[in-house]
Amino acid sequence: FNRAYRGHPMPQTLEAFKVAERTGLNNRRMLVAMGIATVVGIAAAYWGMLHIFYRYGIHGSIIGPGDTFGREPWVRLHAWLTDPLFQGPNLPQSIAIGVGVIWVAILGAFRLWFTWWPLHPVGLAVSSSWSMGMLWFPMFLGWAIKALLLRYGGAAAYRPAIPFFIGLVLGEFVVGSFWNLFGVAFGVDTYHFWPY
Repeated sequence: FNRAYRGHPMPQTLEAFKVAERTGLNNRRMLVAMGIATVVGIAAAYWGMLHIFYRYGIHGSIIGPGDTFGREPWVRLHAWLTDPLFQGPNLPQSIAIGVGVIWVAILGAFRLWFTWWPLHPVGLAVSSSWSMGMLWFPMFLGWAIKALLLRYGGAAAYRPAIPFFIGLVLGEFVVGSFWNLFGVAFGVDTYHFWPY
């Protein structure tokens, strides 16, 4: 019922503060820079969406998340405000959130207490997203390779392999960005690295 969290700014914010801490940057300057980037990013996103919608139209002529994600919260709010049967908070959803919080806390505690515990609390949050249907095999493959490296080679085999796998992820982003920019620059359809 919460859709997806891909646009949530918290992971990037935490990573920026961690990078600032490790490199000795001033956290106050980092906070100011992120505040400016947030304001500019929001303004650019509003302008970009409005520009595309006014130029190409919102229905039928474009395919993408703007038509769905942009409309979805307002349709839900309209239903809440106009439905005479709406009685207030949704108890089953509230209970589901509570159970999820408790289960994540248990998984997190087990992960801290037992070094052999295989389940990470992030897995619970990620597994309930619709995108898991497209990403389950790469995640499984990464987990299996990591498990094999740790089991048969230990930390001595695992640590040197980390840059290689980070390079694979970075390579996908670089190649995907290149092809998208190539398509925009030359006006050709290119391979999309996500279903949009």
